[in-house]
Amino acid sequence: MIELKYFNYVYLDPRKPGIYTYKNVPFIFNYEPFYIGKAASKKRMKSHLSTSLNSKYASGRFKCSLIKAIKSAGLNPIYYSINKNISEFEALENEKFLILKIGRRDLGKGPLTNLKDSDSGNTNFKVSQETKDKMRILNLGKTLSEEHKKKIGLSNKGFISEKTMLARKAKFELEGSWFNKRVLQLDLDNKVIREFKSIKEAYLYLELKRPYVSDRCKRHDLKIINNNYKLIFKCNDNKI
Repeated sequence: MIELKYFNYVYLDPRKPGIYTYKNVPFIFNYEPFYIGKAASKKRMKSHLSTSLNSKYASGRFKCSLIKAIKSAGLNPIYYSINKNISEFEALENEKFLILKIGRRDLGKGPLTNLKDSDSGNTNFKVSQETKDKMRILNLGKTLSEEHKKKIGLSNKGFISEKTMLARKAKFELEGSWFNKRVLQLDLDNKVIREFKSIKEAYLYLELKRPYVSDRCKRHDLKIINNNYKLIFKCNDNKI
């Protein structure tokens, strides 16, 4: 009989709150995860807190330097167990799966400080359907707010940084649309002659080809067109 005493665990960075979801991972983290492990005792799970920066293992130094930075900020890492009461094989399989899906920092694929895909070092693996079902069952009965659902949907489509969202908001406020860019027709002294709601309106009115109008607006070099006017996107008029 297989002894079901193993579990997986996760370490989170309290400096980075948010809603962290990853495709096919049935867990929602309220802080950014930075380490995934497996153990048969709480002592093993807590051992990372006392790992020396002088550790002979590179993974220990990498992880420990982050823990030290968290403590320097007056905080402590958040850690807890997941996938409880499973066999060692299942814990190892889950560990591989979670590291793959969340992503390793050293490979530029995610936030994890793990330097191996698991303690076994074997990267040729597939998570069984039985294991996936067990992980899914752990989250049955949990309800999410509409806000949580929207954020999860966005995360599955691709990460959008705060900087990008602010830029999009500024564009919307200026243009009145996410998609159409307003175009300004300027005279030779860079004074506005006419404002168009979109590239289409500009090229139809000026009887020009769309690629030509788009190119003239994007280049920002304000080249004279037909010897008497210039074109530029309104959102870039601060470059005049």
